[in-house]
Amino acid sequence: MREENYEPVKALVETWDEEWGCGPYEDCLPEAEELRRLNELTGRNWKAEDVRDVCFEFSAHNSLEETVYFLLHGEYPPVYQVRLVFYRPKPGAALDPKAVYEKYRFGGKMKALEKLPYEQIVEKLRGFSGWAEWTPEGGGDMGRNRRFDCVEQRKYWSDTHFWIFEYGRETETEHETQLICLSCRNLSEEQIQALTDILAAFGLSVQDREEDHAY
Repeated sequence: MREENYEPVKALVETWDEEWGCGPYEDCLPEAEELRRLNELTGRNWKAEDVRDVCFEFSAHNSLEETVYFLLHGEYPPVYQVRLVFYRPKPGAALDPKAVYEKYRFGGKMKALEKLPYEQIVEKLRGFSGWAEWTPEGGGDMGRNRRFDCVEQRKYWSDTHFWIFEYGRETETEHETQLICLSCRNLSEEQIQALTDILAAFGLSVQDREEDHAY
């Protein structure tokens, strides 16, 4: 559909997201004039209930850009997600990388992993050319996790970014980072390689890689 209509459709979605944030689900419907305007912009025949469901998916799962793409095209854009897991096993430890990640993801801990210089790694990523650290609106707390957005998106809908998720354990004296997960969304292989090179400078290599081609 006409990409020049992206901005006005985006404005409608942002309005609905703000207005429907506190209302009961059954009352969250676009006004008749808003729906007429949306269908005029998209060339489609959206029903109020369907628009509500698409916008609630934006609040719960999809990005704003992907939601606008769906309203324009009737389908979501292709998404390429890669998960990279980094840790450093202690000498002599024989570990299953997927089992290690799952253990930490669900709150488990292990003594077989060495401490990682997490703050130094984050600082290095902050200096990664072409990327900007994302801060949630309202100053929401992300804990020790961080997100970085690509400054120049390939497409308006691409939402190219990566998260760095930190996992570790509490010792008697400090919090100790033991595992790092990079969750990459729509990054090229060159961008992914640049990230792995940064962590390689800290003596870390990819222990596990999982890819997902969504939509």
